[in-house]
Amino acid sequence: IFNLFKYEKFDAIHVHDLPLSKIGAEVKRKYNLPLIIDLHENWPALLKYASHTQTIIGRLISSNEQWIRYEKKMLHEADLIITIVEEARDRIASLGIETQKLCIVSNTADTESIPDYKRKRTDNDFILFYGGGINRHRGLQVVFEAIKMLEDRNIKIRLQIAGSGSYKETLEKQAVSLGIESNVLFFGQKPFNEMLKLLAEADAAIIPHLRTENNDASSPNKLYQYMYLKIPVISSDCISLKRIIGETDAGFVYRNDSPADLASLLEKLYCDRQLLEEKGLNGRKAVLSKYNWNSDKERLV
Repeated sequence: IFNLFKYEKFDAIHVHDLPLSKIGAEVKRKYNLPLIIDLHENWPALLKYASHTQTIIGRLISSNEQWIRYEKKMLHEADLIITIVEEARDRIASLGIETQKLCIVSNTADTESIPDYKRKRTDNDFILFYGGGINRHRGLQVVFEAIKMLEDRNIKIRLQIAGSGSYKETLEKQAVSLGIESNVLFFGQKPFNEMLKLLAEADAAIIPHLRTENNDASSPNKLYQYMYLKIPVISSDCISLKRIIGETDAGFVYRNDSPADLASLLEKLYCDRQLLEEKGLNGRKAVLSKYNWNSDKERLV
């Protein structure tokens, strides 16, 4: 990065997420530039629940207390801090950061470039879609248990998963052990447009994230993609997700760690699919009016 300054002049340095913020602070001091730290995650909380930090070596190498101190120091060095949702902004403000240094830029959909796929299905199966990373804290294991409960009641839910991650093999084994492998289809990582085509065929889409300090203040891309394609959202009760779904009336919320709660909700929707259409239309309306990239990029600029 320092080598670039031999050939170019820059007005600011913009760092994505916490780990490289130290480099940004060094550039700020050396070249007297404003520093922007763009936080997509609560990094200390993310590492606190990550599988690799739960091992003995992981706990020795990655001290959560050190990350908390590092975050606070870096945020005080920043001239501007970008967060993704109100809950994340409020957490950072609670660290003693001046509110005038905080700006919210969410992971909203770019409605000018995202394809608007229409549903073409003719069958009556109930398809539930998940798109994104596959890690333990994403909570898909809870969805599997709910599907098993419904299977035992002769209610068949087909779960289609587009994405990859470290927890995929564990989930594949869980599906076999529960006897629901025919209900679950792993598509693997898909190009964006192919993922959207799969999404458009679903009756509902799910964000099953477990409640953690990081997930309670998240703004996942998939939320706004689901809403834009008029797919009703079924979400766990992570605080920011619950707030947005309640505000927009774009879907339904269940308790994040309760397969029984999710199974009851899915059974209700399976039996009364008219409930889904209205929620999907509400989601589309909310994206077009507020939760879109045209609104967020104005704040970023």
